[in-house]
Amino acid sequence: MQYIYQAYSKQVNGTETFFVKRFLHFPNLAHVPDVQDGFGMHTDFIKACKLAGISDPDIINQILDGMREPAQPAKVINIVQLPQEEVRSNVG
Repeated sequence: MQYIYQAYSKQVNGTETFFVKRFLHFPNLAHVPDVQDGFGMHTDFIKACKLAGISDPDIINQILDGMREPAQPAKVINIVQLPQEEVRSNVG
C-alpha cells in the first residue's frame, strides 16, 4: 500500500483555491481502484495539504512542484454517431 496525491487550483469567487486529494494505492492488488483517503480545499496551499492529512514537508514540496509543471494537453477524440438505421442493420 502507498499514498498517491492529486492537487490542482481553480478560481472560486475570484480567489485562487487549492484542492488536494490523498489516495490509498494498492499496486500489488490487480483491479483494485485507488481509495480517496483525504481531501483539503483552502486558499492557502499548505492549509489545503494539512486538511487532506499531508504534513510531511518533502511530500508537500513534491505536490507543489507537480502543480507547477505544465499540464499535458488533453487528447480530443471525435465520436461519430451512426444513424439508428445503420446501427440496426449492423447489429445483425
